[in-house]
Amino acid sequence: MTNSGSTWRSIVVYALAAMMVALIAHQNMLRRSLSSDEIRVGVPIAGHSTDLNDNYLYFSLIKRGASACRSPADENEVDASGNPLACSFVAGLIVDHLIYKVMKFVTPNHAAALGALMVVQTALLAFAALVALQLILNRRFGMASSLALAGLIIFISDAFSWSLFSGTIYTNFLHLWRFEANVVRLMSPTLFWSFGLFAIASLLALLEKPTVARYLLACGLLTLTSASSIAVGANIGAGVGLTFLFVLVSQRRIHFPLLFAALALLVGLAWQEVAFYRFYQTELGAQLGHGRFAGLNINTNFFVLLIPILIGRIGYKWGTREVLLKSMLFGSMLIGLLSDSVTLGDRLWLRGATMIALVLCVALCISAVVWIWGIAGRGLQQKFAESTRHRVRFWQIPVSILLMIGFIGVSELIRPYEPQKWSGFLERDRYDTMSWLAAHTMPGDVVASGNIDDTTLIDFYTDATPFVGLYAMNALPFDELMKRFLHVVDLVENNEIIINSILNAPKDDIAAFYDYIYGPMTTLFDQDAFQAVGFYQLLIYQNYNAAVPDLFASGKVAPDFIERVKRVRMEEAVRKYSYKYLILRKTDTLKNPENFRQVFHNPTYVVYSPERTDRAVSQ
Repeated sequence: MTNSGSTWRSIVVYALAAMMVALIAHQNMLRRSLSSDEIRVGVPIAGHSTDLNDNYLYFSLIKRGASACRSPADENEVDASGNPLACSFVAGLIVDHLIYKVMKFVTPNHAAALGALMVVQTALLAFAALVALQLILNRRFGMASSLALAGLIIFISDAFSWSLFSGTIYTNFLHLWRFEANVVRLMSPTLFWSFGLFAIASLLALLEKPTVARYLLACGLLTLTSASSIAVGANIGAGVGLTFLFVLVSQRRIHFPLLFAALALLVGLAWQEVAFYRFYQTELGAQLGHGRFAGLNINTNFFVLLIPILIGRIGYKWGTREVLLKSMLFGSMLIGLLSDSVTLGDRLWLRGATMIALVLCVALCISAVVWIWGIAGRGLQQKFAESTRHRVRFWQIPVSILLMIGFIGVSELIRPYEPQKWSGFLERDRYDTMSWLAAHTMPGDVVASGNIDDTTLIDFYTDATPFVGLYAMNALPFDELMKRFLHVVDLVENNEIIINSILNAPKDDIAAFYDYIYGPMTTLFDQDAFQAVGFYQLLIYQNYNAAVPDLFASGKVAPDFIERVKRVRMEEAVRKYSYKYLILRKTDTLKNPENFRQVFHNPTYVVYSPERTDRAVSQ
């Protein structure tokens, strides 16, 4: 078989293995999506009242692509989707937006498109890992070995990450995979890791044979990676920079492939620097402070990576390649060591450098096995007849089947399918309401809701934009987020009850929601009680928002924040807003029903259309 034929064969084998592993990793979601009845509907991601993860944030940005990178919005902007922080990974957003568009084109509805996007991203990560391993080890993998390697990387990556971070052998897979493991999440980090592994593979190919095409491919992927993830870009950059210096000092020459690689990485990292600088100048940046230096704090657990750095060979031969691979692993170690030194810096390791370290450690283990086999198995090798090799190829089929069965079992063990739980399910009436909106809205339309949880569902399952945004999901001023929520609440007769229940909610009520999330979840969380949870955890993001420090320091809402809400509510009362539709539960009666026209209803929900915008939304 020609080299070209072998390459295409490997691509097909890796793609099939990656897709099979991705489907197994997402089997819970796939089974749930087929489990619908008259009471509830299984969906890829439900609202926050049953699903606890921040995929909602990334999907809101993926849906908009490049336009999600934007400056702070004026409070009068109807659609203020996106935020300044999105500019720091806008390259990834553009790519993921294109993938989502393809998924939306080939699937029948929004839910299927979202599910397909999640599976494809996991498959892309597994495929990238196989391609990187092939270039690192200079060997092609068959179907069985591809399945084994892809499955190993997908299923142990989070345990590997947490084990190094915590300094213990972390085996609580059930906890790691309870909601969304890193390898099955939207975009961050799955897509960023894929970019990084493809970039490493292209760089190794460039070192083997520098050609114009390989220069362009490697530089393009390296720029894409560093413009998408500062951690992954810096990890590769550390490896490239150290290797360039090593060659410069030891060989007294400029290594041009490494020089161009460094320049390509610097382009993306320069963009990151500009994006973060602009982000820090905004209200959102001042309140969140993502990535700000918080004082030197060394996580010594990562010194264990010195063992694979100093012992053994990662690639298939010594030389500049091996120095590069060892230097990248050293870069992973540095990021881990310093990750606790910046705000939310653990993500620089957990969602950044960890995958590169894992793939390099897997490659080192394979190299060690090959080396041992080369010594201990030399006598057996001589008896390994050509006919036996053909039989081994034949046995790849049953071995592959056994591996798939094994991974299905592992997936069921660490993330069991529990249909009795409400996690990943929507009420049938709620899903039907979203389906009606999907059929009657288009991009640019705005939909208001009296339930904060609907903000994510409107984004997920319709083309419309939610009127009530969540913190960090849009570019609105902080007070404006509260004004829009309070505006919708003030449209209903029981508005005072709702607002008082939120302002008087004790900290224990918020904690009770987390007890529910980690419990059996055989019933829905009370939707009235969730209003307080949604307000504090989603709308104002009180755990990480510097604008509301120590909000529950006394066990109750701080008095100064209550006064702030009252002031905001007075300002909201004279504002005028516009939106196409309003969703309310039937139990929430409008104060001025003459200003709205009912356009859809079912036993639980009603959708209204304002008769006249200026009257319908003014107080």
